[in-house]
Amino acid sequence: MSYGTANEVYFSQFYKSFQTYSVSSPINSSGSLSGAEFQVQQSLPDHFGFQANFTYVDSQDNGGGPLVGTSRLTFNTVAYYDDGRLSARLAYTYRSHFLVGLDRSTAENQDDFGQLDASVNYNVNKYVTFTLQATNITDELLKYYAANKTQPRAVYDNGSQVFAGFRVKY
Repeated sequence: MSYGTANEVYFSQFYKSFQTYSVSSPINSSGSLSGAEFQVQQSLPDHFGFQANFTYVDSQDNGGGPLVGTSRLTFNTVAYYDDGRLSARLAYTYRSHFLVGLDRSTAENQDDFGQLDASVNYNVNKYVTFTLQATNITDELLKYYAANKTQPRAVYDNGSQVFAGFRVKY
């Protein structure tokens, strides 16, 4: 999928006549993808372990432009501890910039984004588990820009979030 613009004629309630508007909308397109993905998961002594994956994608539509929603680089790393009663995970996720679509007939991109998350679960017994989760621990900003980073469109500060709770099985 890609995005394009076309002139369309619609009735205007304001002008009480038909008017021509430039309309941005999704269009079907063709393109190509090539790349590689690597993954490793390894348990370590004393209930520790790690997971990691890395993806590289080279993509373009038939016009030579970027494919919507496709990042060149993504990776995830997770360190964990799990002894059956206590489990803890620390995860970092990264995604390089990508074309989101069009905003007022202009390309809109999401900037590179990485986020650190954590979780801890403690099984009190076979029926009750306490949980603690934290997302975006480093309080990263989500940034959007037009053709290049000197043309900002939006910045979102979603903040860090912490969730505490418990699960009961019966």
